[in-house]
Amino acid sequence: VQLRRLSARDGSNEAQARQMIAAQASRAVRLARADDVIDNRDEGQSVAAQVNRLHQHYRRLGVLHRN
Repeated sequence: VQLRRLSARDGSNEAQARQMIAAQASRAVRLARADDVIDNRDEGQSVAAQVNRLHQHYRRLGVLHRN
């Protein structure tokens, strides 16, 4: 999936896409460092619901920090 997305996004060939992926931190490292993760394997309502939950969460945090 990652190779296909890279190629579609910027027209890179498979070798270039593999080099870009190899230069990145591993998925495990990125997940461990992330504050929030949206699982987009299931497109549609699931993604929208996750985004909405995070949006509401950060809106609440913003209100708390203003007071």
